[in-house]
Amino acid sequence: MLPDFATMAQVSLLPQTGRYSEGVIFHHLGDRVFHRLPEFREQEKWALQFLLEAGLRKGPARAVAHVGVELILDGALVGDSPNDKLYQDALEQAAAHPPAFNDAVATLRFTKLITRLREIGPPIGYRDPSILARTMGKILKPRPLLRLSPEDSAILSDVMAPLHRRVWASSAGIMDAMKAALGS
Repeated sequence: MLPDFATMAQVSLLPQTGRYSEGVIFHHLGDRVFHRLPEFREQEKWALQFLLEAGLRKGPARAVAHVGVELILDGALVGDSPNDKLYQDALEQAAAHPPAFNDAVATLRFTKLITRLREIGPPIGYRDPSILARTMGKILKPRPLLRLSPEDSAILSDVMAPLHRRVWASSAGIMDAMKAALGS
């Protein structure tokens, strides 16, 4: 999860050593496998078409079709005690043994993010379409070409529930395909 935490903190990781290095390598392998899964790509393709037909502009629609589908799948994984514990353990590890960064500012940004995520706990909100629509707005806000306009926000709020239902219904199959592809 370290590469995702770094992205969320808007910092760049230095090359890591030991278990962090192993984790980063596994994370990147997992990302490559996941993004190539026909099951994921089908949901992403459907979501893009659905969002465009609903009237969302192309840039935000593409972003929501990708990131939003991922977050819905994350929501399907939380609320389950073993997964929640793994998430909390990853945050505790990151807090106790922060990874290497170029400078103190990056370290501080990362530390603040980890502290905030530890306080919030597992992202249970991803299970709620209305919370997820607002979360997408926050995620896309710093990206001028992807930022949701007020009209886009209204559209997304209107269509997030059916998008969420469809992707959620596919989550077990996607997770099974991911496990099979990784040989676990």
